[in-house]
Amino acid sequence: MYIFNLQEERCLVTIFHLAFFLVVFLWWSGLFQLLIYLIQMKRVPRPVVPRPFYSPKKILILGESIALGYGVKHFRKGFAGLIEGAFPEFSVEVIARPFKGTGALLSVVPLERKYDMVILTTSGNDLMVSDAAKVMNDLNKVLDKCAHITRNVVILGNFNNLYRAKYFSGTKFYKCIPYLLQRFFEKQGKMVKEAYETTVLHRRNLRVKLVEVSILIQDTAEDGVHPNARGHTAFSEPIIRAVRSML
Repeated sequence: MYIFNLQEERCLVTIFHLAFFLVVFLWWSGLFQLLIYLIQMKRVPRPVVPRPFYSPKKILILGESIALGYGVKHFRKGFAGLIEGAFPEFSVEVIARPFKGTGALLSVVPLERKYDMVILTTSGNDLMVSDAAKVMNDLNKVLDKCAHITRNVVILGNFNNLYRAKYFSGTKFYKCIPYLLQRFFEKQGKMVKEAYETTVLHRRNLRVKLVEVSILIQDTAEDGVHPNARGHTAFSEPIIRAVRSML
């Protein structure tokens, strides 16, 4: 027969108090919100990309979640859908690696096909790469592969990722470290931008145009990371103008 003694009761009460204060601290600091944010990142719905109609003129979009239309419910309102709508005489194909940087595209470039234009959209995810040499190396390798399938490349320069801090606005966590978040994204943005500009400047076997685009906090979806319909429009319009100037 088990007898519950006073010492064990005090131990349980102490554990309960510690657990209670831990929960209160996590909630106050915003770490619960951060955990929810990370879970949401894994549960972002992936829209179905419609099969492009056949056309001898083709545009290839090599990208990540923006290329797939994350942040909007309908593909036609996303980045690739807007590109497709602007060039109805072209067959638009999308090859994307969500949440991955430029280096992840090396294994998916379709070397057996030819395209009139390639649009590259992975610069925003390269902000999580700490080494400028790696950013330049990955971009050079992808452009080398692009040289086998096209003569024209437009790169979306998404170097201002400060809008990602939207998720933390209004939480204790954000109020405690806005300066650190801002400095991190500013530093990474400058580093990646310089790496991209240097790489593009030295390309001779391709016509490459780097188009820098920034969106506002109000142009992001509820997850605070991906653009909403207005954000996708803001990203696509300068790219559409650049593509038209090169075709």
